[in-house]
Amino acid sequence: MKHLYRIFTLIVVLAAIAAGCGNKTEASESQTGEAPEAQQAQQANYPYPALPETMRAALWNECDYVDIIFYESPVSMSQTDAPAIRGTLGYLSGRPAIPDSNCKSLGRISFMRQGEIMIEADMYSRNNCHYFLFLQDGQIVYAEGLSDAGMNFFRQIERRFQEVVQ
Repeated sequence: MKHLYRIFTLIVVLAAIAAGCGNKTEASESQTGEAPEAQQAQQANYPYPALPETMRAALWNECDYVDIIFYESPVSMSQTDAPAIRGTLGYLSGRPAIPDSNCKSLGRISFMRQGEIMIEADMYSRNNCHYFLFLQDGQIVYAEGLSDAGMNFFRQIERRFQEVVQ
């Protein structure tokens, strides 16, 4: 019974964290302002590009459901309101990332529109691995780093998972 109470508490805390992340300012919602040529040059040394602005805009404007499954926890999360979904999108840095084969995925996040998956990503946020690997048809197509807020969010979740297990 004590274990169930801890899981319930974790779910409530995660929901509160996710809801609180929807409070973004206009400045944080704006694009990077870099010219496309500068973005391409920045990404030239990376095996995968960051999420394209067209996909980012589609997720921002059209995504109506996010499902997050954590592999090492009995907890999953769902988001159905635009502020929470946009808060989750705000965890992305806008910069490409280099995947590390030594890193272990925390879980899978699915971005959906009217019941159809727009795109999925494996989430990494442990040790020096802080990025999403976006997948289409099971293949990595984009790799994007997490923002500081994203890293902090996943650190908080890890701490909560450890509290529940103990």
